[in-house]
Amino acid sequence: MVQGSGPGPGVGGGVRRAVREPVRWLLVCLVWLCLCGAGHGADIVEQIVAHVPAQVQSYSQMMAELTALTTTGRVTLTSLGNSVKGRSIVAVAVHSPDAVFGQGRRLFVIARQHGSEPAGTQAAMALIRHFATSQGALEQATLRQVTLILVPMANPDGADAGRRANANGADLNRDWAAQRQPETRAIERAVAAWKPHAIMDLHELPRSSSKPEYAASFLETIGSGPGISAAVSAHTIPAALDLSTWLKAYGHRANIYYNGAHKDRRLCHRHFGLTRGIPSFLVESKTGAGRSMQQRVSFHVLCMLVVTNHLLHLGSGDAPAPPPTQVAQSPRESGPCRVRVQYTPSPDGDGGCGSLEAVVTGAEDVRFVRFHLDGQLWMLSNMAPYQCPLDAGQMEEGTHELTVEAVDGQGQVLARYRRQVIVGEPTALAE
Repeated sequence: MVQGSGPGPGVGGGVRRAVREPVRWLLVCLVWLCLCGAGHGADIVEQIVAHVPAQVQSYSQMMAELTALTTTGRVTLTSLGNSVKGRSIVAVAVHSPDAVFGQGRRLFVIARQHGSEPAGTQAAMALIRHFATSQGALEQATLRQVTLILVPMANPDGADAGRRANANGADLNRDWAAQRQPETRAIERAVAAWKPHAIMDLHELPRSSSKPEYAASFLETIGSGPGISAAVSAHTIPAALDLSTWLKAYGHRANIYYNGAHKDRRLCHRHFGLTRGIPSFLVESKTGAGRSMQQRVSFHVLCMLVVTNHLLHLGSGDAPAPPPTQVAQSPRESGPCRVRVQYTPSPDGDGGCGSLEAVVTGAEDVRFVRFHLDGQLWMLSNMAPYQCPLDAGQMEEGTHELTVEAVDGQGQVLARYRRQVIVGEPTALAE
């Protein structure tokens, strides 16, 4: 049975007083837990992923399990509305029984907008199971500071049919500006009621694609610049750095792209990040040979944990820290580190597309390589080869300034490369 009828903070019915703990202690504990492990020698990511069943759950199986988990006292189900075919779209709030709405951070996770992308649902359910049932001190302390609100199956009709679109044939992740579909309208109402401090949208990439940016798992978030709230950038840019570091530590290659105000706002994370002013993250795990369901779920789970940890680090107030400096301190004058960049046109002969590759030599402690275009942070890559797709068709013709930086584990710029990119016929790096 689904508890509650409205999209709002239905947690409130079972929520009483807030119990606060030092945020710094929680941050240190979560980092320590990820690094060193807890409970029988397994780290928190392994523990959560261990909850993933061998077979992908159906909608009815998911609903049955969620209903059973409400008996833990940490799970509240709220029906947000119905899909085209009448299936209930549920939000699952995982919280401390002692939490009070409005006196803690809230992370809102949307999974399975595309019915043919099951890893997001599997990851969301695994996270729910773990935090609903764990007796660990860290998990319980975390829930006293952060409420996790998850929509594990945003497109139940598509999931049931094993197809990308909803029952009307619509791509939900292109419907956020118009909101013609009942599923997007239901989630929009829930976000307005919950007022989350961050939103995550979980997806999967196709096995093969002609788009260079689809070659590996990636994230997108909100950058900085004209038309973008500095309060949003103050959350998303530091969180993206944390994501890059933790993904690399767990062996996940990932590029992180930063969206400017000009980007298409029909997509979920851009709608909430650029239009609604909520720090938002798109998470895309790559499918295909050698990428098991467990690995894809691990990618999603780790991303959710890092963003949760970032919210803990922000503290109890809503005022964000000052926006970070886009370009770090000057690189060391001495030392062997060098960075150079080469441009490779698309092999299909499309003069508008290609990729940039930064080659770093003379340094072992490279945390990531970041690319700036015309003074704005564009993307970062956490593992070699450090590649950045370049779609000249999305850029104005003429000369653009490219800056590439290799950054070490302490945030020090090891080397910086500057060059001009000429967009025209053909696109090239200026000598």
